[in-house]
Amino acid sequence: RLFHGREIRQVPDATGGMGMVLQLSYAGGNDPEGWTPQEVEGYDGWGHDVGRTWRKGDRLEKEGFKSFREDFGKDAFSLHHRFYLHYDGSNKMWLSAEDGCEGTPAEARNFLSNLFGR
Repeated sequence: RLFHGREIRQVPDATGGMGMVLQLSYAGGNDPEGWTPQEVEGYDGWGHDVGRTWRKGDRLEKEGFKSFREDFGKDAFSLHHRFYLHYDGSNKMWLSAEDGCEGTPAEARNFLSNLFGR
């Protein structure tokens, strides 16, 4: 099963402490946070990230995602992906993008670990 979404970076309050969020959304429909028509038209998920189009908040808002900077912060930027969910041999969930990037859900850190960086 494929999911559409974005890899969003420089998100100030992202869980996990790395400033990154994977956002799942709808592509081509009535989702105000879904892929913009320009993202749908220009998708090349198998390309290397360096050659793909990263979108800053102002561009996404002009293309139709009106609340991007409000939702993710003024410095956030994104790259749209198609993702799929799968489980490994240890029954751990993974979210993988077509370009090979993948990860597991981050555990929320508690106040002391955020304070001391551990």
